[in-house]
Amino acid sequence: MSKPAAVIAILVLTISMGLSPGYGFESETWPEEGVAHFRAKRSLPVYEESSTRSPMAAGKEIPKGSEFNFKKMIYRTIKPGLISVRRPTTITVRSLGRIEYLSKEDYYSDHHPDKKLTLQAGDSLEYLQYRAEGSILIRVAGIVYEFDTTEFEAIPVDQEPIVEWWVKVTDNRGKEIGWALSTRNRLRSLREHIE
Repeated sequence: MSKPAAVIAILVLTISMGLSPGYGFESETWPEEGVAHFRAKRSLPVYEESSTRSPMAAGKEIPKGSEFNFKKMIYRTIKPGLISVRRPTTITVRSLGRIEYLSKEDYYSDHHPDKKLTLQAGDSLEYLQYRAEGSILIRVAGIVYEFDTTEFEAIPVDQEPIVEWWVKVTDNRGKEIGWALSTRNRLRSLREHIE
């Protein structure tokens, strides 16, 4: 296959998966701390896969008012936000590497050292996801970093990312039944913090 044909094939595959070219990023984290527990604010459809393009799971729906269990979360960046650096600055970041998927195990591992990242006025950063407690995930030159937003004085957020938050729903016996898309108007968090 020629190089142009390969690039077109990758582009078509990326678009068919629902990701914008160059913007795909997913993590198994969620945008808060602690352990999540949910109650449906309205009836929720359950999909076979974590995509609204996926078929619905046959006969599966989470009734309004129901609390439900889940096995896994996918926090997906559909379109990254934008952070423009206004003046030269150096920030402390945790380097997560050249990745498009961040597992929970990898995020909580000690394999990601802190480092200093020097930014120049006019640099643009991709704002991937809000993490928790002021921490965000950004991408610079293809490398994903986590850093604390208290350093935002020199780098304000110009545009928030567009994200989807999916939960893999299980029944009371722990059997997986499908994926539900979590939004603030669909779910009420009943989270309990880990002390």
